[in-house]
Amino acid sequence: MRRLFYICITLAICAFWAEAFSANRPNVILLMADDMGAEALGCYNNIMCNTPNMDRLAKEGMVFENAYTSPLCTPTRVMLMTGRYPQKTGFRQLVSKELDVRMPKDFVTFGNYFKSVGYATAIAGKWQLGYFDSYPDMLSEFGFDDYAMWVWRWHQKKYSRYYEPGLWMDGEFTLAKPEDYGPDFYSARMLEFIDKNKKKPFFIYYPMALTHDPFEMPPDCEAEATKFLKGNEDEKNKNFAGMVYYTDKIVGQLMDKLEEHGLADNTLIIFTGDNGTKGSITNRLKTVEIQGGKSQMTESGARVPFIVRWPAKVEAGVRSDKIIGLVDVVPTLNSIIGVENDELVDGLDLSHYFFGTDGKDRDHIFICLAGKYFVRDHRFRLDQDGRFYDASNESDVTRYSEKETTDFPERKQRLQDIMDTYEMDKYPFSRKTDKAGFPEIRFIPEWKIEVDLKKEKRDERRAKAALENQN
Repeated sequence: MRRLFYICITLAICAFWAEAFSANRPNVILLMADDMGAEALGCYNNIMCNTPNMDRLAKEGMVFENAYTSPLCTPTRVMLMTGRYPQKTGFRQLVSKELDVRMPKDFVTFGNYFKSVGYATAIAGKWQLGYFDSYPDMLSEFGFDDYAMWVWRWHQKKYSRYYEPGLWMDGEFTLAKPEDYGPDFYSARMLEFIDKNKKKPFFIYYPMALTHDPFEMPPDCEAEATKFLKGNEDEKNKNFAGMVYYTDKIVGQLMDKLEEHGLADNTLIIFTGDNGTKGSITNRLKTVEIQGGKSQMTESGARVPFIVRWPAKVEAGVRSDKIIGLVDVVPTLNSIIGVENDELVDGLDLSHYFFGTDGKDRDHIFICLAGKYFVRDHRFRLDQDGRFYDASNESDVTRYSEKETTDFPERKQRLQDIMDTYEMDKYPFSRKTDKAGFPEIRFIPEWKIEVDLKKEKRDERRAKAALENQN
């Protein structure tokens, strides 16, 4: 209730000022690919995937060489939208498929922040933080006015995100035709949204369906998508190249739409990924081949692309070695649009990175997944079990080497001291055994404990009332 009160008060205070100041605020488009590590793009030294639009985005903006997030989608998505670490939100692994599990509606997201200062807001693509048939108002609760989403599951049946997709649009479920391609629906809706809102500031959050498996070749793109392949790739890697190319095509469509309306200069575009590439995919870089690291606490699992373009403000052609995390997106964007952070935000305001001005830099990154976590700086990484890595970011070979070392004890101690500040003993896990008898880690988020307690009290009241009626 306290957080709902916060949202309501913020909306009320800002409503009067929103119209007056909105003209000075930039449009913001945040794109996040699904299961695409940094190594999948040409601007990050990939030599097998054809990504002309994202390479252009990089040339016209800023490329971050050291961007990190959780190696799995659910922890990243909640963290990205709230600016809070996974151990704080309780979403430390894949979201449960139970019908009553969802991202709690009292979480404050960047959708709420943008809407509070008069932005038109939209979301497209993958949500997967609750079922729309159970919670049809989720998107509006988190500040999004317009949407075109992959439905994920509808009445417990799973639907495709690609061909013949199940769609959630305008408060209704729609099953598309077998020849229809889901990403075309999601992107078309965002292009229409720009058309409708070209005269006022808008915020688009586009968590893309691509490039998650199943690995299927998108329509009408195979020739261009595979032009850099050697020809001996298996079907998965070939189709992955096609899906990366189609992701790039969508980015190009959005860039062209901004140009069409004269909005490019005052629009901040951020392109990133939710975690590393799937493990069955191998990307070729100029100096090394990288196996996908999704769900692994490794460099290829946690390192993601992060490209920023804002012609009016961000210098073109810059490659930054500064560390940034997706936990920093909320406070960074809030600084840019002039909104005060919720007191629970963990990330840092790193907007000075974009502008080349002074500010507090991030000197390390903290990554959490289920019961595991690590701390990394520009050269070294320390895992929670004490393993210590010399993972210099000077080259792709050294950063992806996963080279353990017993040297540099003082640097190891420094990272241990940093790790201790996160007080992970405050966020315990319970363990149980899966059907095969192997240990399985399960998180118990605070909000789930509260829900369970409410259910217990409700059941106790009902049992007591039933007993009284019998008497």
